[in-house]
Amino acid sequence: MTNVNDNGSAITLTTEGAEVVVQNDGVKIGAAAINLDLQHFKQPEDIIDAQLMVQLHTIQSDVHAAVAHANGINMQDYQVLDNLVFAFFVELGEVANEIEFFKHWKKDKRDNKKVQLEEVSDLFAFLMAICDVKGYQKIIREARPFEFYEDAEFMDMFLLLKRLELATFQDVQSGFSLVLGIAKKLGFTVGQVVSAYLEKSGVNIERQESGY
Repeated sequence: MTNVNDNGSAITLTTEGAEVVVQNDGVKIGAAAINLDLQHFKQPEDIIDAQLMVQLHTIQSDVHAAVAHANGINMQDYQVLDNLVFAFFVELGEVANEIEFFKHWKKDKRDNKKVQLEEVSDLFAFLMAICDVKGYQKIIREARPFEFYEDAEFMDMFLLLKRLELATFQDVQSGFSLVLGIAKKLGFTVGQVVSAYLEKSGVNIERQESGY
C-alpha cells in the first residue's frame, strides 16, 4: 500500500519475510522485525535491556508512521496523546476483567492464558505508543518487572497503575514496571510479553495497509 503526503513523498508498507517494512520514497524508515530472538529474556535476566528497547522504540515508530500516513493524522497532536492515555486505562479495565481477581462473588474464575497475554501486551503497546508521541525514546531505555510483584496483590498493582497520570516519563517508566509485574505474576516472562507485542505490531501495520 502507498500513501502520498501533501509534500509529494510516498509512504509504502511492504513485507519482507518476517518483517513489515515502512518506507518513505523507497527509503526504509524502520523495519519491524517480528521474529526477534528473545532467548536472552529468559530468567534470570528477565528484563528489557537498552539494546532491545531501542529496537522496540523503532518498531513503535513504524506503527505510528503507518497510522499517520494511512489516516492523515499528526501523531504529535495533543488529542492523539489524550486518546492513547484514555485507551491505556480502558485496556487496564479489560485486563482486570479477564483476570477477575476482584470478583469475590465468582468461584469459577477464567484462566485463559492466551487471552491474558494478549491483553497485557496491549497495555505494554499503549505505553510504547505514549513513549513515541512524547519523545521518551532517549529517556526510557530499559524496563523491568515491579520488584515486589511476587508478594504484591493484583489489586495493589492495578490501583497503582490506575493512579498514574502517564504525564511524565517517571509515570510511564512505573507503568512499564507494573505491567511487567502483572505479567510475571500471571506466569509470563518478559520475553513472552515482548513477543506478543511484536506480533500485534505487525498486525497493526498490516491493518493500516488493508484500510482498517
